[in-house]
Amino acid sequence: MADLIVGARCTSADVQKSIVPSPVAGLSRVVLGRATWFTPFGLVSVLAFIDRQRCDGVDVEFGAPANRDRGSYLENMAG
Repeated sequence: MADLIVGARCTSADVQKSIVPSPVAGLSRVVLGRATWFTPFGLVSVLAFIDRQRCDGVDVEFGAPANRDRGSYLENMAG
C-alpha cells in the first residue's frame, strides 16, 4: 500500500515522486490539499494511482485541494 501526497505542483513527474509507503494497512491516502497547479498528465497520474490501489483491494481516502473549484473537479473525476 502507498499514499500519494502531492505538493503545490501536480505533474506526472511530481506524482511519481510523491508516492510514499502507507503507515495504515489496507488504506491509501491521496492528499492534494497543497496542490495549486495541475497538468493533464498529472491528473491522469493521480487517477491511475487511485485506480491501481482500488484494483488491489485497497480503500482510498481522497483529500481534495484547498481551492474548492479544483477540488470539486478532481473529486468528480476520481468518483
